[in-house]
Amino acid sequence: MRQRSLKLSPALNTLDLDALIGVMARDHGLILSKSDPAMAMLTGFDQVTRAVCAHLTSEIDAARESIADTAAQQVEDSKAIAERIVQGSAAEAASKVNLAIQHATPILQRALIQAIEPSLAETRRLRHEAEKAYEYTCYLAGVIFLTLLLWWFFFLR
Repeated sequence: MRQRSLKLSPALNTLDLDALIGVMARDHGLILSKSDPAMAMLTGFDQVTRAVCAHLTSEIDAARESIADTAAQQVEDSKAIAERIVQGSAAEAASKVNLAIQHATPILQRALIQAIEPSLAETRRLRHEAEKAYEYTCYLAGVIFLTLLLWWFFFLR
């Protein structure tokens, strides 16, 4: 059985509802229209998902900037150490470099971890929220579909 995937329209950056309607008709025998409540729910969920993705992107960008700042500071510190090395003797310079590396490595590691940890925790939290929103949306879509089916069965038949 050939699977038809749902894609975002490049022009509108939205779900291809026509493709979704076709998949639902083919795979499940459901005839939907763009005005069905289930499609409205899907569109709403799509917007929530986009908002979560935008937030995650901004968190990742902030972490990236923080890492870049830390790296730039490390470069500046390295330049200062290099100046001192040039002015000192070779043995003393080697000793200072080793000491600087030993000192800078844990600092840099802590700074990187501190920069990334909040965004990872926030990413996990937002993913959990998105999963809950998706579950709730699916539940509501099922309830609406069942309600419409019962209403049709008892009142329109």
